[in-house]
Amino acid sequence: MKPLVELIEISKEYEGRTIVDGVSFKIKPSTINVLVGPNGAGKSTIAKILLGIESSTSGKVIKKDNLKLSYVPQGFKSKYEIPVLCSDFIAALGLNKSDIADIVFKNSDELDKVWNSQLHTLSGGYIQSLLLAIAFAQKPDLIILDEPTAYLDIDAVTNFYKIIEEQRKKQKLSILIISHDLHSVIGTADQVLCINHHLCCSGKPFKALDTLESNIGVYKHKHDHHHHTHL
Repeated sequence: MKPLVELIEISKEYEGRTIVDGVSFKIKPSTINVLVGPNGAGKSTIAKILLGIESSTSGKVIKKDNLKLSYVPQGFKSKYEIPVLCSDFIAALGLNKSDIADIVFKNSDELDKVWNSQLHTLSGGYIQSLLLAIAFAQKPDLIILDEPTAYLDIDAVTNFYKIIEEQRKKQKLSILIISHDLHSVIGTADQVLCINHHLCCSGKPFKALDTLESNIGVYKHKHDHHHHTHL
């Protein structure tokens, strides 16, 4: 199966510091991928290189022709309190209310509440839910989610992972989740990639909670996260 994206020996340097060091991996179609590592390990830099926001110092990124990407940043917040209704924000992206319904929001009342709110007044949780719904509604080949479970309790994390798995199956898309949580990941992930500037190890998680409701898994590492840290 031809990958959507392949990174080959990607490195990135800032002012003489090596942030990403010779990282290689593939993202295949209709897969869930988790990029884990401690803060400052280079995870967000890899995401920016994938998105084309930044270029690598060396190495190569090979993408499928006409690859369509969506991105949900961590902690998105409008810098200024610009009076923009969420409905207008969504319309500006070429979407309507029906496009984002039945993806993230629990019911029509919750969706109506967000739809009729000013964007800058939404809580962090609602902002993340809205951006996630928009990302799925754009029908991409690959969605990159930067720390999407930050500040969520375990029940909310379980529900989030349930949505991810449902949409992966429904849309046949791929997902790359970036997380600093080194162990707790989505249990149905096809690959976990552990980064500490270089690629430390990779593999599949095992189920953490043996219940029908939970989709949380645990990834066991095969290395010490403190080795090979660039200063």
